[in-house]
Amino acid sequence: MNPIAALRRLLFRYGLYQLHGLFLVGICVLTVPSVFLLVVLNRSEELSLFRPKGPMWVSQHGQGSGRVTPVERFRQRRQHFVDTCRMIGHAGEEDDGLSPLMRFENLTVCLPSKAGSTLFKMILHYLAENKASLPNEQPFFQVQFGNVHEELPKSLRAPRRGKLDGGGMKTAVFVRDPYTRLLFAYIDKLFRPRLDYWRTYGKPILTHVRGHEETDLSRMCASDVTFAEFIRYLVMSELEKKTKVSPHFYPISRQCGLCNEPENLSVVYDFIGKTETYATDAPAILKAVGLYDRLPHDFDLGVAYRQRNMELLVNYTFRRHLSEPLSTMCTSKAETLVRVWRILQIRGIFSTSESFPFSNTSAEDVTYGQFLQTSRAAFKRSLEDRSLSGNVNTAMKEAYSTVPLADRKALQRIFHRDFLLFQYPSSVPGVFPENDRFQLDRFHFFDVFHERFKEKTAEL
Repeated sequence: MNPIAALRRLLFRYGLYQLHGLFLVGICVLTVPSVFLLVVLNRSEELSLFRPKGPMWVSQHGQGSGRVTPVERFRQRRQHFVDTCRMIGHAGEEDDGLSPLMRFENLTVCLPSKAGSTLFKMILHYLAENKASLPNEQPFFQVQFGNVHEELPKSLRAPRRGKLDGGGMKTAVFVRDPYTRLLFAYIDKLFRPRLDYWRTYGKPILTHVRGHEETDLSRMCASDVTFAEFIRYLVMSELEKKTKVSPHFYPISRQCGLCNEPENLSVVYDFIGKTETYATDAPAILKAVGLYDRLPHDFDLGVAYRQRNMELLVNYTFRRHLSEPLSTMCTSKAETLVRVWRILQIRGIFSTSESFPFSNTSAEDVTYGQFLQTSRAAFKRSLEDRSLSGNVNTAMKEAYSTVPLADRKALQRIFHRDFLLFQYPSSVPGVFPENDRFQLDRFHFFDVFHERFKEKTAEL
């Protein structure tokens, strides 16, 4: 092996990030445009990425706009991926095959979880039901999407393996900053009130992380897994090999055939979209394959999508979760509804100025209709708050401040291929503040785990 190439791989393999990073910067300065060195992270959930109207989506705060066109940005990302894959070598791991491929007409797309997959699947569902070449006026949310993650129509299915290109087929994949993706994975699978998720994802975490310290209630419900415990379990699985984590939490570079197969460059996607620039990436991909103009034009997808997700979360919580007898044994109804409220605030749907409007006592008696009406009013008022996209940054700091430094550094090793292949920084202030001193806001998103919160709400 070439000595320089061998040194690169050794630096990479043993996590010498500073040296490796300097090496990469040197390569970038010499070989690629300086724009490659500019990384902008606006950790907004895809719920808050759109503004009126129709398929001509524009980011609410200018995210994704600038001097570089989407076409040029895709070209740069693709070239960086190819160059980096050649430099660092293939992972030599089998693709976990978690993310199903979706194919519609001349587009095949791989959608890893927590990377904007839900919305793009809904868009493809809509297009599959409305196959006319002209914009269809059927309201977007009148389509019966069902569970887009589990009930994939046959017309949208694509083979998991095999060659994806050729025959005029275009390919796309969406990626996301690993730290943000982990936060939303935790919120969706563990913090959200949902008994089946607590059983599936929470119980293994408590068994391996808490062990004999686990209480009877935790053992039965697994409803109180903290973010720090979630990260510790991930580290135990990926580095210490003491258990096996769910594929939902795997690095994206281990999915979708990304730089995994040694015989070639595996799948080199035409488009690498990012959640952080979803507002421009998604429509640019659809435009490139001739699907862009089939979406309804007079439709505020941003506001409608956020309201739709709010209503779906409230509906599931009341109709499904709270209807199960075990749910109120695991958490009080008040805590359940506070969690829903906090999730909507983290996602940038509710403003942090919208305090939870019920006491412990009144929450026990609130009906689905009352809570939905209250939520709609809070949503409408929150539309005037221009700082909504900052909620997730505040939640990021709060969550990662609870994680020991050793485990945060371990995440750098676990996701090092994601950082390099997709141009995300491995060290950001929200996870690694200066001198490791987190400056937290007075507002707390995860205060349901605080004893003082339980005492406070009991007094209301």
